[in-house]
Amino acid sequence: MHIQQRIKLTASLFALMLMVSCVTVNIYFPAAQVEQRADEIVSKAYEEVEEQEPAEDDQSSLSLSRILAWFGPAEAHASSAVTRGLESEVAANFAQLAPYFDTGNLGFDNQGYIAIRNMDGISMQDQGKVRLLVDKDNKTREELYRAVAEEEGADPSHFDRVKQIFAADWQERAKPGWWVQDGSGGWRQK
Repeated sequence: MHIQQRIKLTASLFALMLMVSCVTVNIYFPAAQVEQRADEIVSKAYEEVEEQEPAEDDQSSLSLSRILAWFGPAEAHASSAVTRGLESEVAANFAQLAPYFDTGNLGFDNQGYIAIRNMDGISMQDQGKVRLLVDKDNKTREELYRAVAEEEGADPSHFDRVKQIFAADWQERAKPGWWVQDGSGGWRQK
């Protein structure tokens, strides 16, 4: 019986080692691809804001850049129609909210969303509109970040990393004087 126990023990250990080796999972995170997509999306949103308020001496170059955009290369990424729609919605919302960043009422938080910092100087009627637009925009951003993560093959467990990549990009491009939130939740003016 002693030999039978050894055989059973050896077989059990072998089965356990086989199971452990099968459990090892390497979850890939496409950081470079997500960073590139975030850069493209955020750049387009900032361009839309800049196009709304062109400098007087910049009119000709702005028109030329619009014309050249028609002949430029197609997007590097094959975004779905849903993602392109979300990108457009975020850009349009951001263009409407940009004046409130200028006054310090809004800021970019450390998760890639817009935060209401205060309502100083905003009429009661406009305060409701700003709150609704910020809420709507943050929901759209959430959908966009998830769509980008899925299209780039990121595992759902990496969603926080995707948000941090977008947050860094939004904050990096923020104009001087705009407010951004650091990793510990503190606010600073850029």
